[in-house]
Amino acid sequence: MAGPSQAEPGEYLAKPAEGGDLQWWLSARDRQCRLSPEWALKTLDEAAAFLRDRGMLTLSLDSWLPSLFHACHDEPYSAHARGFGGWPRTKWMWPGQLGARPDVLVTRLHRGKLLYVADPLAATLASMCRKSVEEAADGALGSDATRLIGLLSDGPLLLEEIHAAGLADKRLRRARAALERVGAVFSEEVHLEGRDGGHRHSARLTRADQRLAAAGPSLDWNEGLVELLAAAVRCAVIAPVRDVSRWFSWPIGKDVIAQAVGSGRVVEPEVGWIAYPQSS
Repeated sequence: MAGPSQAEPGEYLAKPAEGGDLQWWLSARDRQCRLSPEWALKTLDEAAAFLRDRGMLTLSLDSWLPSLFHACHDEPYSAHARGFGGWPRTKWMWPGQLGARPDVLVTRLHRGKLLYVADPLAATLASMCRKSVEEAADGALGSDATRLIGLLSDGPLLLEEIHAAGLADKRLRRARAALERVGAVFSEEVHLEGRDGGHRHSARLTRADQRLAAAGPSLDWNEGLVELLAAAVRCAVIAPVRDVSRWFSWPIGKDVIAQAVGSGRVVEPEVGWIAYPQSS
């Protein structure tokens, strides 16, 4: 095998026999997910290509899903700082720039935290997110969420327009968070002209059934979870089973994992681990 300086992150040792040893899978993950500094992202275009390759990225490293910030391997803006101070010193603007690209879907499906999804993978989410819209409209997330879904039925609205329709700020924040967490609503940052000639930040909210096209027949909910799991394990390459439940707002239970393994969409290199089948 070529050394790190001679190979691309996607290149591998020949695939081991069924299952294979755990270290092989972890080495494959190191390259694919750019966990080591030699694979650091240097440009925004590289970051966009990384997202297209993996399919989804978290913002910070908080699970076995690949992370945009970790793949930068950039020092934090402020050592030992929390929040924005811990963002990369020279690449802190990348989240907004990456999310503004037309082939990127910015979600809160990572248990309420940011999850960037590449367009091809968005089709996997479409059926489930549209189902979340239906459930929210039927009251599953509370009356304020139902009202917000109704306000958005004629198209996207700015936060200011939703306030003007009578949904107070605190109640809007709660409803928005609940809806974004399950993919029923997506938000887009916008800049509005300020009174002094500058600009101010706001957001435009869009329902999932308007943002995501209905591609093909609706999936059974459990089958949708299996497809999502397989796509996510492909992103991570390999992960401990115990980590999987931390990935999404929608629960991934033992039955879903068993179905994914039974169908061959994921494999078990060792007990307690699942991985995505790799080409030789």
